[in-house]
Amino acid sequence: MITIYYTSGLTKTEIDGHLNEGTFVETPAGSRYRKSRNSLEILHQFRAKYPEYKSVKLTDLHDFTDVVTEEEKLVILFEDIFGRTNTRFAENTDVQIIDRIHACTIKGNIKVVLTVRDTIRMSCQWILNSHKIFHGKCEIDISSENFKMKKTEKESLLLKYFAAHNFKLLEYNDPENYFEEAILDPKITATVNRVTLHNIVESEPLLEFPEACSLFTGNRKLTRLGLSFFKHPSKYLFEEIEKIRKVA
Repeated sequence: MITIYYTSGLTKTEIDGHLNEGTFVETPAGSRYRKSRNSLEILHQFRAKYPEYKSVKLTDLHDFTDVVTEEEKLVILFEDIFGRTNTRFAENTDVQIIDRIHACTIKGNIKVVLTVRDTIRMSCQWILNSHKIFHGKCEIDISSENFKMKKTEKESLLLKYFAAHNFKLLEYNDPENYFEEAILDPKITATVNRVTLHNIVESEPLLEFPEACSLFTGNRKLTRLGLSFFKHPSKYLFEEIEKIRKVA
């Protein structure tokens, strides 16, 4: 049986059960931060119980044929192998790799964690519906209402990033400097007042909130965009963000 599981709320017993069955674990959502963290936690818990397995992270499906042997025991995290902003899947070649992965999971020496973004999942739904490796899937979407961050959680998270990146929270209507050229110097404290903080917390970023907070505070060019970074990222900005991700 293959399970596609979308959640951050797995218990250790559930994780053990899915992975013991040769399970495919898929964690889709806009949030790269959450799905990566959840997937790595599954790998960690699995290896804690089965230390004979080595863990491998791959971001390209084709790398599977280069790193995997028939006898080696591996638990593999395939992160965004179908693409991040555009779908990256060629039916004439990639289906054959999925076939090989399926054979390895049946044999039992390979366990696989697969992450897929919501926006990409729609365009590769045909493979998720048609390939036998995905039959019998159980789906929980971590971008659903049940798993959305509360406003208090969003504010707490953003303030932690402020503390880590030399930001200071000001009171309501106090003059801010986050948009000024001077704050490009990370030694200069960037200031944000509570009005701006409130507006950021109320936003629903395209990138999802945790990753948006990380980029906003960690890159001062993005800091200067203020609320527009969270609410209205342009195509150009999104391409720039992808470049920053690759460097990171």
